[in-house]
Amino acid sequence: MLRWTGFALSGVTLLVANEGSSPLSDFVKHRFVQQVSSGLKDYRVCEAFSRDDEKKAFFKKSFDVDVFAGAQNFESREIFVEEGAGKDLRRVHLGILTLRYSNAAAAAGIHGSLSKQGGFFKGTEVLTRFVPIHVDQALLVVYSESVQNEHVKSFMEAIEAQVKDEQFSSP
Repeated sequence: MLRWTGFALSGVTLLVANEGSSPLSDFVKHRFVQQVSSGLKDYRVCEAFSRDDEKKAFFKKSFDVDVFAGAQNFESREIFVEEGAGKDLRRVHLGILTLRYSNAAAAAGIHGSLSKQGGFFKGTEVLTRFVPIHVDQALLVVYSESVQNEHVKSFMEAIEAQVKDEQFSSP
């Protein structure tokens, strides 16, 4: 299921936060759309949703560690910025997994384990790069299947520092 969460009008992007979404994931989504849409005239921002049990199963097979062990709750988002239509459709992807743990040490431990994995999901058909980001009791995993796109590469290299610069407290 796709749900439209933003649109462009005269070069201005309006992003609508999903009810219940964390400030961390909203910030990352905004930065992503801002970066990958630069230079585009007409584009769409959409978000795909999956059932929680399907997302958990996917992440459990994609990571060397069970990121859900000890997590109090989680949020998963799949964001797409699209331009064109039909055979001329160009699309870039960003996924955001936000997990909240009971304490910062638990989040830091999972972050450390993920950092040793080498930055790519395992067992996926599409090469998917990820960046784990630890913020207080939260762990944010930003990932993309669009790793060959220059805007996405640049975004993935910079997002951890951008999140840290914002000095978020736990969502």
